[in-house]
Amino acid sequence: MTETIDAVRAALDSERRAAFERRVEREAASLREDISGGLFDAPDFAVGLELEGYVVDGDGRLASAPERLFETDGCSRELGVHNAELHTGPDVVCDAGLRRQLDELDGIYEAVQRILAESDRRFVLDAMWTVPPSEGTVRYLERGEESDGIFLADNMRPVPRYVALDGKIRELNGGRTDLDLPGLETAKSMLAESLATSMQPHLQIPDPDDVPHFLNVATRTMGPILSLTANSPFLPADLYGGWVDREGWESVLSRTPHELRIPIFERSVDEGSHKCRVPRDVDTMAELIDRIATDPTLVAPPDLDDPVESGDPAGKGDVGSDKYPAFGAKRGTYWRWIRPVFGGDVPRGADGGPSAGADEGSVRIEYRPLPTQPTLRDTVGVQALVVGALVG
Repeated sequence: MTETIDAVRAALDSERRAAFERRVEREAASLREDISGGLFDAPDFAVGLELEGYVVDGDGRLASAPERLFETDGCSRELGVHNAELHTGPDVVCDAGLRRQLDELDGIYEAVQRILAESDRRFVLDAMWTVPPSEGTVRYLERGEESDGIFLADNMRPVPRYVALDGKIRELNGGRTDLDLPGLETAKSMLAESLATSMQPHLQIPDPDDVPHFLNVATRTMGPILSLTANSPFLPADLYGGWVDREGWESVLSRTPHELRIPIFERSVDEGSHKCRVPRDVDTMAELIDRIATDPTLVAPPDLDDPVESGDPAGKGDVGSDKYPAFGAKRGTYWRWIRPVFGGDVPRGADGGPSAGADEGSVRIEYRPLPTQPTLRDTVGVQALVVGALVG
């Protein structure tokens, strides 16, 4: 606990934040140079996927994910202790590649279910948990304790970065965030974001200079594709009792968006600058990198040393995301519904081996607004739809 609190204080320290911003500027300049030099060119379009869900017990109520679950290849932690994310490696866009995406996702899913079954738990593909926890939804989301002035939500993973972000967002909102939803008007913590889960297709673009065009196209497809995939119009049922008594069921239906993932995420992490939003059109990669670098900084990564102090003044390293750890951390809170990702794994070709001429230097588009779909086939079908809409 003490280590977590110390790390959170470091993340919130103004001098550390200033040092972090200086490093982001240096890494952004290095990234622009490397893109211009061709280090992020790729031979093919390639696709990958992130798929979030939640864990329930034998009665269908929220349960924490055991730590052993995250020893599974392709399964990682998320914000809530009940959340987990499945993710596939990238495949070149082709019939065999999309089939391999489904096969890999199915293998990860089955491995996750086997581990959870040992403790009478299971992983659920559902964009919004609507069965309340046994203690009630509000208490589950708000239960926690103050330690040295820092709030620690019991059901949020005690990752210093999460705790620091939560503290900063709470501070800038006066202690509670305005959600303005029937049944959930305010939230004590950004843990409210863990109500919603998503699927996020990733599309690698061969020529980085084309990324702005594809980002702009992706933004224009969000509305139609979201309308086809929307599936979470209601919050957990126990949140509506008082609201219905005051306003009636009709107001729930008239005031609630057809897809709640969007307002829940946008509002639960809003610190006043509306960081989570639809991106504006962008013309060049240099402009896109500048937007990320100058986006408001909420916290400094507590585990990231300043490269000047560590003897690496340029922040250099191998091509890929590891070369730009500060810029990557900054991009992590560039909460736009469509955003770029720099660096990644080598895609598999049509034959399943490494794609010829590919390396870890690449730029891909992260397509983020879509809710989790109810089956794996639905998920990969939507993934293919996104790719088809963008690539043609």
